Amino acid sequence: MNKTEVELKYHIECKKAEAILYEVTRYLSISNMEEEKLKAVYYDTLDNTLLQNRIAFRIRKEGEKTSATVKAQGTYKNGIFSRKEWNLDVSDKKEADAKDLLLRMQLDIDLEEIVKDKLLIPKVTTEFVRKRKEIEIKGCLVELSFDKGEIITERGRDRFCEMELELLKGNQSYLEAFGKDLSLKFNLKPQPVSKYARGLRLLGLV
Repeated sequence: MNKTEVELKYHIECKKAEAILYEVTRYLSISNMEEEKLKAVYYDTLDNTLLQNRIAFRIRKEGEKTSATVKAQGTYKNGIFSRKEWNLDVSDKKEADAKDLLLRMQLDIDLEEIVKDKLLIPKVTTEFVRKRKEIEIKGCLVELSFDKGEIITERGRDRFCEMELELLKGNQSYLEAFGKDLSLKFNLKPQPVSKYARGLRLLGLV
């Protein structure tokens, strides 16, 4: 499935995460957020062919579901991440290797030509707990989520806490206004770098 991902990310100090979660959910009259453990492994070739082509590929386990995702380099403007994303449910393909799953995806990019005969190896792993809730804002459907966990690489680890607002349906301008309201009220700072990019920084690749 192909879509354009549009989201806002905010950095949260981990020591303040529970307090901010409480205040934000109380402000929005939210209760009963879903909670799930997620583990994502990002793959690339030994010589980082996907990275050189501005492509990220991950396999993520989310509860009982496993999905493969390709993200193409997008834009970051006014706090908004916007990028092309392709997803494939691979819950029933647990024995398949990463390259096989990558090449099964229906993209408008010739991945077989890009990776050729190279192997894919794990580069970055993220393990975190996500609390989330879908909410309606002025006719928009937005997923509010709080992530707390760790980015893991062979050259180090980095703990993180962040809040995300992903536009599922509706006008992007309303998402921007909603994010501005929350960031001003709770003094939230934009997080301009994705989890994967932070892992690449640990590896010294960006």
